[in-house]
Amino acid sequence: MLEKEELAAWCAPLRMARNLLDWKRAKPALRECRRIVVIRPDEIGDVLLTSAFFRSLRKSAPAAHITAITNEICRPLLENCPYVDLVLALPFKPTIECEHRALLVVATIKLKLARLCRGFDLVLLPRGDADWYNAELVGHLLVGRGSLVSNTAAFIEWTIKPPESPRLADWRYEVVTPQSDVLSNLEFLSWCGGEIQGIGLEFWTAIEDESFAKNWLGVGKVGSRKLVFHPPSGSHHLKRWPMGRSQKFILRLLAETDFEVIIIGGPGEEWVRNEISSINNPRIRLAFNAFNLTKLGAVIRECGYFVGGDSGPMHIAAAVGAKVLGIFGYASETRFRPWSENAEVVSLRYHCSPDQRGTYEANCQKCIYPENRCLTELSVDKVMSEIQSFFCEDERVVKRG
Repeated sequence: MLEKEELAAWCAPLRMARNLLDWKRAKPALRECRRIVVIRPDEIGDVLLTSAFFRSLRKSAPAAHITAITNEICRPLLENCPYVDLVLALPFKPTIECEHRALLVVATIKLKLARLCRGFDLVLLPRGDADWYNAELVGHLLVGRGSLVSNTAAFIEWTIKPPESPRLADWRYEVVTPQSDVLSNLEFLSWCGGEIQGIGLEFWTAIEDESFAKNWLGVGKVGSRKLVFHPPSGSHHLKRWPMGRSQKFILRLLAETDFEVIIIGGPGEEWVRNEISSINNPRIRLAFNAFNLTKLGAVIRECGYFVGGDSGPMHIAAAVGAKVLGIFGYASETRFRPWSENAEVVSLRYHCSPDQRGTYEANCQKCIYPENRCLTELSVDKVMSEIQSFFCEDERVVKRG
């Protein structure tokens, strides 16, 4: 099976030769670019943390046709974005397997032949982490005669070293300051000549999403304030609370506040549903696999409160302006805390976490303990204490005696 550099050479030989000979084009001026593509291949939260980047890019290149390329799951997040002209999806997957890389190359070439054969003036890769998704290879195949510019982060150290890859980008920028990925993205854009238009996130919904949320929640009825809870779970075991912890938390929430609790979950989280299904209370609503991403954002916006683990829904909640309490364990708070003035984080900040070790990796690659103590030892008492001090200061939430 062909390796990455061989695929790059066979599928775009002129660009590959130019890179090997270090023949760089001049870095293009954003305002002069007429066809720009932004490749954001990763997860829901990563795409949302790029919303300020898209806003500033549109301001910096008002006449450009801007295409966003992401994966199929994240595609709905950008389809209502006013700063993007076209949203496309490719089968990105965080892997170094040659077989999948070849499938991605075939899909990219098909996309290019079908819609984008002219290439671009500029391809931007704002992801400032290891290129596990092969986004640079995709940009190399799409850019044509234009320039491929990527973002990297010099402050990130990987416990498991990323694979070596050929330098396919014409230009690379290195962010050197540990900070939120929102700021790293904007720093990269500023280096590209962009004009920054604020650092706040945005979440774009359609009218039908807002109507759905109002109808589903019964907005207009007199009743309790509503809180969305996404149990710390996810596909990776290091992101999970132990069995029974979510149930205990919900019971405490019902007893100590007047919240109506909407419990959400996605694929692979049905085990949480089974855990809490025995709770019989009219103030609980289960919504597992009940919404697409834009409807979920509209529901959280209407509710106004969110508690949950480091996940896509947490970043959606921050982007829509809800009051957010993020439960963190093995991930970098510095890079991925909910980006909002209306958000807080509860965490034990274990000595082995990425930030405490100074690696600032997206998350721990493996746990040094037999269990993920950063979450198993994070008690319901500690989370409830944060809720009482952060949420219940709001006069609209009535504390129970």
